[in-house]
Amino acid sequence: MKFNISNMMIAINKTYRFSDVLQSDILNLSYTDIIEQKNLRNNKGKLLGWSKSRAADVKAGRIPLYQALVKTVIQEDTKKILLDNKDIIVESLFENRDLTSLINNLKKLMNSDETFEDSELKRKINLDQLSFNEIYAEYLYYCLVVEYKKLGLLYENKTGKNEAYKSLTETSIGKLIKAMIKPSKSFKESTKHTRAWSLDDKIKKNKLSPLSCLKILGDFDNYDLVMDAIETLKEKDIIIDKKLYSYYENVYYKVLKKLLGEYFDENDIIEKSDKIYKEIINEIENSLGSDLFNNEELEFSLNAITATVFYKCKFLVKLEDEK
Repeated sequence: MKFNISNMMIAINKTYRFSDVLQSDILNLSYTDIIEQKNLRNNKGKLLGWSKSRAADVKAGRIPLYQALVKTVIQEDTKKILLDNKDIIVESLFENRDLTSLINNLKKLMNSDETFEDSELKRKINLDQLSFNEIYAEYLYYCLVVEYKKLGLLYENKTGKNEAYKSLTETSIGKLIKAMIKPSKSFKESTKHTRAWSLDDKIKKNKLSPLSCLKILGDFDNYDLVMDAIETLKEKDIIIDKKLYSYYENVYYKVLKKLLGEYFDENDIIEKSDKIYKEIINEIENSLGSDLFNNEELEFSLNAITATVFYKCKFLVKLEDEK
């Protein structure tokens, strides 16, 4: 079994039987010192952090750690920050728990990984030359290194896809989904967006149902991942975001004609806002086809992208005139 952040989180949760060690705590408390000292911020200008849903996606291996965080492994002081704060990290996360079982489980995970690259670290840990706090800090750093090295390698060996796969994944939506499930070799720093409105404003304007509201807000937790992917793709296609928004607008117009016909007003759109939103996702999913991406990749990425494009006011009733 590969020693990475996902399996490390699984080992921690398994040790404490999902009692009060939350997945989000594992990430937030483990990496907070690097994030704070290096002032790593997301697209909203806030310090990086993991919600419960985003942490669950990291644990399940559906998404990687933040690129800005992973990038810090090329900076000499990153490991030092973890080691200097090892006691605080372990105490804040594990408090007064018995660490014996956790040490054994993490060692077992390390020794089961035949590709574990840091042989010197492995030797020291197996010879009990390091304290648990030191081991935990070293493991956190090693996970960052693993993430850094695998960037650009995920899904490269997928085979057996037909020409339709190649052509459809070269569209803006296809490229973006690929970028979200296959982190790029290059890194782009997050840039702060400055929209005046909030997602709540857009939802209220369109009178979406409470259930749709909860779903969209959950999908919007991955806004940063979508924007990171767009920024990465911009290195080769400077107008990829404009192509994506145009793609959604065209699908939106198609859905409007299908649901409302040729003649309608703003109130008609608001009345059917839930159905329009869902139908846009269905149209795009059907155009891509079930053989292009596995179900988890497609559902996760498409929902996140759609929530982001919705926030950008590219479909349903807009907010620009009100701000």
